[in-house]
Amino acid sequence: MVFKYRARTASGELQSGFVAAKDWEAAVGWIRQQGCFPVDVRESSRFCPPFSNISSRGLLASFKKWSASQRISSFAIARLFRQLASLCLAGVPLAGALSVLESQAESRALARRVAELKDFVSSGVSFADSMRRIGAPFTLLAASLVASGERGGRLGESFSHVADLMDRQNAFRDKLFTAVAYPLFVLAVAVCVLCILLFFVVPTFARIFSSMRIPLPWVTHCVFEAAERFSRYAPFILGFPFLAAAFFKGASRFARFRQFKDRVVLRIPIGGALYRRLLLSRVFRTLALLFEAGVPLLDALDMSAATAQNKVFSDAFDAVRRGVAEGKSLATMIAQGNSSALFEPVVRGMVAVGEESGELAKMLGLIAEWYEAETQERLKRVVALAEPLLILFVGGVVAAIAAAVFVPIISVTGNLL
Repeated sequence: MVFKYRARTASGELQSGFVAAKDWEAAVGWIRQQGCFPVDVRESSRFCPPFSNISSRGLLASFKKWSASQRISSFAIARLFRQLASLCLAGVPLAGALSVLESQAESRALARRVAELKDFVSSGVSFADSMRRIGAPFTLLAASLVASGERGGRLGESFSHVADLMDRQNAFRDKLFTAVAYPLFVLAVAVCVLCILLFFVVPTFARIFSSMRIPLPWVTHCVFEAAERFSRYAPFILGFPFLAAAFFKGASRFARFRQFKDRVVLRIPIGGALYRRLLLSRVFRTLALLFEAGVPLLDALDMSAATAQNKVFSDAFDAVRRGVAEGKSLATMIAQGNSSALFEPVVRGMVAVGEESGELAKMLGLIAEWYEAETQERLKRVVALAEPLLILFVGGVVAAIAAAVFVPIISVTGNLL
């Protein structure tokens, strides 16, 4: 088996890589033998050494496990943790609660995951470690929240925290999707209409006009030439997005390219600022919930930075973590170095107030709400501006094609009369 891991060295440096081991315990033991503290260790479904002797049966089992995790929605996982919280707070033993939820699971894939959890828990493994061993659809963040509840004897409350976090993420994702759904629909319809015009309508009229040997205006020449080139290079044009996606996915495995890509994305006009606020809202929401659940600040910073999935953010929060580990305040580290460019001054002030008043978790939650409101408001403005521009663009292209087709027809009709 191959495991992907993230671990910290004795100096506090964050490292990541892959290790081949017979099981999860062996992988964790190997990491500790290297003098590192494991932060995240889970079976990797996207990496396999070229000299691996994994059997076809093992590959089939890994594929079934991956495909099953893809069929479980985040809404189903949120409901699962909500029901677990209710049963545990009502005094139902954990193994019994899992048995009940297994029989009531809304899909076979979810039932299999609950059954795996029950088997691990019944054999004496903690719930958090069971989630880490299973991996998807359970995240490291959820496992850390549950581990904090297990240590403090508040397992039911930790389940509620996980459900709250996932419900907030799902609600925020739905709001963003609702805002961009109409422009995306208009864009998809426009692309389909343009493809039909350029593939079928324009070539038909081009053949008709060519057989009639009539002089064509420059607009018609330009449109016919564009349609001819589009038809000739259509496989390359339509396949380019897929090739680009495959290239970026492969190149993203290299740290330098990933850092370059993440830095460029944050500098895109309008979209970069919107994306930065979206990531900050996610990071601060996670940090607030982890800190409120009793997770140590250093570990909370690690896991919160991982939710951003952006190398620039990871490096900035890694620097913040090192400073906090040296005894500096969180507000001081946010205002220093590369981190200062990611946060507004008001955020640094709110963190400082939270640290001084002992209400840091509450203040982090307020910062997350502020960033969420800012993201939604800015997204609404961008969409409100993009909708008429998109309609004008599509209307202009269709009008140009219509003019290119009808002007020669009107000219020929006038000459006949």
